[in-house]
Amino acid sequence: MTALALRLAGSAMLIAAGTMLGWGRLREMERRLTTLRCVCEGLGRMAAELETLAPPLRQVLSGVRDLPFFRLVAAGFGGERFQDLWQRAAETLPLSEAERRALAAPGAVLGRCDAATAAAELTLARRALSERADALERDIAARGRRFAGLGAALGAIAAAVLF
Repeated sequence: MTALALRLAGSAMLIAAGTMLGWGRLREMERRLTTLRCVCEGLGRMAAELETLAPPLRQVLSGVRDLPFFRLVAAGFGGERFQDLWQRAAETLPLSEAERRALAAPGAVLGRCDAATAAAELTLARRALSERADALERDIAARGRRFAGLGAALGAIAAAVLF
């Protein structure tokens, strides 16, 4: 191969790498949105069950075991302080620090108060996280494709500089 062909191949690789970085950022945002929606669904289901039946916490958790975050919490139930278990499970999620704080709030009261108070705390957290999810969804719609374009542009600039 000639030097020109190698440079062209390298330039194409830089542009492709930049594009992939942009798409990667978009996928991270979409993954975070999916996580937020799943957590909101689980919090809503838990709140509804507490409001209508007021069952023991173990039973409430068994009703949301199909969702990943709640599966982690239910699997460790009874082995450590519930608040610590809830917090540790929240740290495994791809959420922002503010979203983790909102999710941590119900963990501090579940199992330590009456069903109505627990349901209210779950509803507050679900509402806060749902608002964050809605904002993220708007952000993805508004800027999502631009990430890939920006990545490709940065790759092209790097290729031009090195060419």
